[in-house]
Amino acid sequence: MKKALIIIILILGALLLNIIIANDFDGFNLSDLDFNPQYIFDNPNSQEPQVNFYLNNQYRALDYNINWNYKDYFGKYIKNKSDFSQNFQEPVLTKNDELSLLSDLAFDEINYNIYNEDTLISSGDTFEEAVDNISEEGDYKVEVEAIWEEKEDRDYHGSVTSTAILEFDLEPIVSLNYENIPPGNVLFVYVDNVEEDESIELETNAPVGSISKGISGNRQTFILPMDIWAQQGIYSINLKINNNSDNNVTIEKEFNVVSKDFPTQYLYISQEISDSTRNDEAYEEFGEYVQKARSNISSVKLWEGKFEIPVKEDYILTTDYGEIRYVNDEITSSRHSGLDLAAPEGTPIYACNSGNIVLSKDMILTGNTIIIDHGLGLYTSYYHLSSMDVGNGDFVDKGDFVGEIGSTGFSTGPHLHWSISVLNTYVNTHQFIEEDVE
Repeated sequence: MKKALIIIILILGALLLNIIIANDFDGFNLSDLDFNPQYIFDNPNSQEPQVNFYLNNQYRALDYNINWNYKDYFGKYIKNKSDFSQNFQEPVLTKNDELSLLSDLAFDEINYNIYNEDTLISSGDTFEEAVDNISEEGDYKVEVEAIWEEKEDRDYHGSVTSTAILEFDLEPIVSLNYENIPPGNVLFVYVDNVEEDESIELETNAPVGSISKGISGNRQTFILPMDIWAQQGIYSINLKINNNSDNNVTIEKEFNVVSKDFPTQYLYISQEISDSTRNDEAYEEFGEYVQKARSNISSVKLWEGKFEIPVKEDYILTTDYGEIRYVNDEITSSRHSGLDLAAPEGTPIYACNSGNIVLSKDMILTGNTIIIDHGLGLYTSYYHLSSMDVGNGDFVDKGDFVGEIGSTGFSTGPHLHWSISVLNTYVNTHQFIEEDVE
């Protein structure tokens, strides 16, 4: 009788202790209990499982917290929360790292979640899968969550979480606007996924003029004006990307210069005009003002979309870009640098795209001359005007009125000579009219 009484007292005491620990006074009744005699002394799952993290297949001590729930003798869950801190700061990961975790009690599920601030942007069953879903560079938070699910035939459930910082950098990607390019066109070389402080050296065996360069966000752009005398064939570009670490990258690209036929023009002009406008003084002045005005590479792209022909009224294209020109039956040493647009004197001229006026001056060779800097080393020039309506330092938007057609300087009649250049290398005007160059 005494033994039975002692057993009853022990059971009632254990029941009371269970209720106190569980802190579940409200709604409690005996039917909620699921007695399990094998746990009369202790549930073997009362101790949290051992969890180990591995970074690049090597053990790594990481901070984590664990929420652990196990059943007691009466089938009630006992909740434990533990924090394991072994580091003073969160570890820093890269996209090329391998992160995994193991436990002496197999997980049912592992989730790798990546956050941009507090917003979940990617997740996966593996760290590699989660990282592959990220498309922009930056610093992110990685949360690893492993779960032991609650099941009817199981006397435990819980989860473990840990966090780290992900410094996400994309591999550099090089692309070209052309695979096949005619002489005189501009080759744009785009290098994406690079930072502004990463230096890039570009070498090419192609015949090009002065190379310009621009930076916008995580893209660097090289602008290569192909020489108008370039011979057809396969050429290469070699880019050495230095990111101030041991992960320097070298990328090589090839492109093909295709043949192009340019027409020949015979121009006749009075000897008086030729002598007064094509002389050492005129060439010296041209170098001092025009070429100097087109010698700077501004870091900001000012143009937007396609370039527009600056004459809106009826005109006649009398000389095209790249034509081989004979003046008074003598061949000139250079190709025609732009488009000659003939129209009556006084016909309005408009800015072909947005930019800064870097020259507005009457010149011996080119007459009244306007030069617009469109950024990143790209310039347009307007020659032989009768009047100019803009001055040095003005900013113009695409379509703004800038002057009127005339026949000043080396000219046989009213027309606008309009050209586009990368610095002082003249390039195919039609490319910028027909294509939305970036």
